[in-house]
Amino acid sequence: MNQSNSDRSSVARKRLLNRQLSVLSPFVPLNDWQAYRINRTTAPSLLHDLIELARRTTRYTIDTEHDYYTHEAALIQIEFIRRRSVVLLIEMCHPPTSTVTFWLIKSLLAVILSPSNLIYSWGNGIDELGHFVHYDLFSSSTIRRSKNIDVQVDFKLWYNKVFLHT
Repeated sequence: MNQSNSDRSSVARKRLLNRQLSVLSPFVPLNDWQAYRINRTTAPSLLHDLIELARRTTRYTIDTEHDYYTHEAALIQIEFIRRRSVVLLIEMCHPPTSTVTFWLIKSLLAVILSPSNLIYSWGNGIDELGHFVHYDLFSSSTIRRSKNIDVQVDFKLWYNKVFLHT
């Protein structure tokens, strides 16, 4: 079977990018962290523990991802900003709405999106989360009430002040 020119070109581009990125030093986080994948197979006991931890956390970072092929909202990434960070990868392949696991995931997000917490995002986090409302894990009014801080705006101001250009 012959490989098409576009397939060979794509492979060549990936190899070039890998070579270019290999000169970068490995990423070293500033603090310890633990990551959890949250989906229909997540144990209810873990979700209970995460809800309790979320009740003791007041600052979060949020980012979202869309499926590469379908462009559907697919993943919410949430960091609990703590001495030892917790990172949640919440997959939208969640259980049916009638299950305990679904309601625990929904409860976890309700705690995180509480108006008393600060949510940091790169870009408008409320707009980003709006793409996920149809999954019924939170409502548009819940995300509108959340305190979202778009760090991209502050970063641009800081960057332009520190690195003056003409």
